Amino acid sequence: MNWEKVKLSFVINKLESGSRPKGGVSIDGDVPSLGAEHLRSDGGYNFDKLKKVSYEYYNSIKNGKIEKEDILIVKDGATTGKVSYVNSNFPFKSASINEHLFRLKINTNIAEPRFVFYYLFSDFGKREILLDFRGATMGGISRGFIERVQFVLPPLETQKKIAAILDKADELRRNDQEILEKYDQLARSVFLEMFGDPVTNPKQEKIVKLSDISTKITDGVHATQLDSGLAAFS
Repeated sequence: MNWEKVKLSFVINKLESGSRPKGGVSIDGDVPSLGAEHLRSDGGYNFDKLKKVSYEYYNSIKNGKIEKEDILIVKDGATTGKVSYVNSNFPFKSASINEHLFRLKINTNIAEPRFVFYYLFSDFGKREILLDFRGATMGGISRGFIERVQFVLPPLETQKKIAAILDKADELRRNDQEILEKYDQLARSVFLEMFGDPVTNPKQEKIVKLSDISTKITDGVHATQLDSGLAAFS
């Protein structure tokens, strides 16, 4: 197995950023305009507080129009390097990105977009993206980051098989997350049913201080290692 190591630039057909009209965007527009705040840390999207541009503006721009199988990357600010993928479930037929995102279009003749996304989404991929980070107050990455990111590129069919496995793993992870959230909601519901809202205290339960029901409050040993050789946390 002798797979070639390539730069990200080798598998990209297009790299571009977006824009917004001079008058800004609004909730009353026509076409969604995505920014850094709409990319989630799990590779998905958060469409809360979504702003839009007019059809006229959308039709006038040459760059930043989102298409299926695009990879979107936050290019500046506190969440620089965050990555999301535009899969078949993306809910908008037409959408654009603003100036805080990069849009990557992968050359599907040599690379599977999902394979590239999963690499960029990995901790190692994110670290390589941030090798290009510069600036302090409003730092970010330049278009040159695609020359810094390098990864092993298997044959196309192998990439697709790997991506399919990672798709399944991601689906299981998301399902587990949904189950955990439901259990968390159930626990809160049971607590409220038994005791009521702790803020308003509708059942007039007795309120006490933690010190009233504690026999001892202390911290741990202030050392990195005990005499026995066991590690101690402080």
